[in-house]
Amino acid sequence: MLLVLPSAFYIAAAWILPFYEVMLSFFIFFLPFHHTLVMLWASYVCLYAFLKERSVIGFLVFSGIIALSATNTHAILVAMQVIQDVLYLHFGLIVFILMQAAAIARKNKDAYMLSEKLALDLKSKSEELKKTNQELASQAKQLKRMDRLKDNFLTNTSHELKTPLNGIIGLTQSLRDQGQSHLQQRHYLSLINHSARRLYNLVNDILDFSRIRHQDIKLNLKPLDLSSLVDLILITVKPLVGDKLIELNNHVAPNIPQVFADEDRVQQILFNLIGNAIKFTDHGAVTVTALAEGELIRVLVKDTGIGIPKEEQSHIFEAFSQANRPKADTYGGTGLGLSIAKQLVELHGGTMQVESSEKPGAVFSFTLPVYPKLHQSQDFMPSPFNARFIEPDPNVYLREDINSNIAQPAQNTVTILIVDDESINVQLISDHLSSNHYQIWVARNGLAALELLQTKKPDLVVMDLMMPIMNGFEATRRIRQHYSLTQLPIIILTIRNQSGDLIEGLSAGANDYLLKPFHKEELLARIKAHLNITKTQLIVDKFVPTDFLRQLDKKSILDIRLGDNVEREVSILFSDIRSFSSFAEQATSEQVFSYINFYLNKMGPLVRHHGGFIDQYVGDAIVALFCNSPDDALQSAINMLSFLKTYNEAALFDNNLGPIRIGIGLHFGET
Repeated sequence: MLLVLPSAFYIAAAWILPFYEVMLSFFIFFLPFHHTLVMLWASYVCLYAFLKERSVIGFLVFSGIIALSATNTHAILVAMQVIQDVLYLHFGLIVFILMQAAAIARKNKDAYMLSEKLALDLKSKSEELKKTNQELASQAKQLKRMDRLKDNFLTNTSHELKTPLNGIIGLTQSLRDQGQSHLQQRHYLSLINHSARRLYNLVNDILDFSRIRHQDIKLNLKPLDLSSLVDLILITVKPLVGDKLIELNNHVAPNIPQVFADEDRVQQILFNLIGNAIKFTDHGAVTVTALAEGELIRVLVKDTGIGIPKEEQSHIFEAFSQANRPKADTYGGTGLGLSIAKQLVELHGGTMQVESSEKPGAVFSFTLPVYPKLHQSQDFMPSPFNARFIEPDPNVYLREDINSNIAQPAQNTVTILIVDDESINVQLISDHLSSNHYQIWVARNGLAALELLQTKKPDLVVMDLMMPIMNGFEATRRIRQHYSLTQLPIIILTIRNQSGDLIEGLSAGANDYLLKPFHKEELLARIKAHLNITKTQLIVDKFVPTDFLRQLDKKSILDIRLGDNVEREVSILFSDIRSFSSFAEQATSEQVFSYINFYLNKMGPLVRHHGGFIDQYVGDAIVALFCNSPDDALQSAINMLSFLKTYNEAALFDNNLGPIRIGIGLHFGET
């Protein structure tokens, strides 16, 4: 009876029993005939193991056992003298060994193939893992980018909201504190109205973005006349132009077919596109046109601004994003306007595109469905516009030159340069300063300020940070390359209240940092304090020569501390006019001052020409120091005497009091 055991047992038996049978064959002549039963049992076990496993190795082992069994049977028959032929006695053993070798080779091959398969699987898994890691890294990078964009959105939004709020606060304070004329009051009220509109539209953009995300916007479709609508929007955005040299052109033909759209949303689309064009254009034109394309009307908004790089155009409509235009971050914005405009166009069944090279400018276009001709054939008049805070305002004065509203102060007053791109801010600061008799210069960005400083120098600069072309940080750094803190004070005036901005501003070289909205009295007090510091420094410089500070490796007398000293060898030159007392007794006061000024003005350059500096003027005497070489002092003395000799021989002095004669002494030693 066959015992039902695990297949592994039969495989083990297939390997063990043949060896057992081989051993028995050595004792074949001493064993009884039942040895054949053992051989048959081994063959049966091997056959069963082969049938159970159905493997090549099992077949090879079984074949070897059969051959060995046949050999044993043959040997038994020979031993019993049943047969006489002994030719095949070793044949079975050889076959068995060969089958064992083949089985081992097959097993090694299978093991090798398995290892190769495992290696390929491992490589495949490794590549999949690498790809997964790359995808995770890309997703992490995208999440970080989105997180950064949202942070930028919050920062920019706070800036955009604070700017009109600051204007409202400042203008209302000015109306409260000053007795203005009726025209000036109307002007201020128009500015307040514009700031409120701007704030209102910003809040609506933020709310609409949330509604679009949740598909919570319903369109109130009706026929609209595009030409009239564009006229209205251009009047509305005029305050955004400020004093930029930009023309706003409506080239939409009056007879173009009406569009079937939501009036409020089309106004919002146009306001965002035209406002964006004005923001990135410093001079030139912003032009709106429209073309009929079958059942669609294509509206185009073209500007002559800084353009958009091609690689950035695919991201221009992403939420919280702005294209990486040159200096684009300094133009501000929430990064929602274009995204909202595109999604509103798509809600109407249209598309929005942008075409731009980096110069000259960009063209944004979008399509809207045409109102059916069947209805247009009737004498239909569109309903009156019910726009959100975008009705025409005849009281807007921002387009005029801001300087026309600034009282012109008297000559020889303190001059302050205002560097700010916001017309309302410039108007507000100018009014505060003009009322205190400061003369005002205006620059609209950092680069314009630097160009102005090449030809003239103000007494103080009030600098904004967020400006186009060149921001306040960079402008301050460049100014400090030519003027020290006391030579030209810079007060940063901004709504950016992060400590990092404060540190960067002061590190760039600003003297002070004032947050908007500010109090008029605080601004005036800070300006006065810095002007007084500058005035004091100028007085100190007259008594403490700059060359002396340079010898101490100091930039200002404020940097000197008790105990600071530099021990070095110097040459001292002392000169005075001989018989000056006798001359002073005979001459008038005017002649004495003229005489002294002439002498000192001529001698000073001769001292400085040889690397010396004048330490003191004591009446008619000069005390000069030379820190490099005694030869410099000696050569300076020779030149002074040579000049006076030439002067006296030419008899240039016409007061009949005789030639100028001086005495000069030189001393060299350690100080």
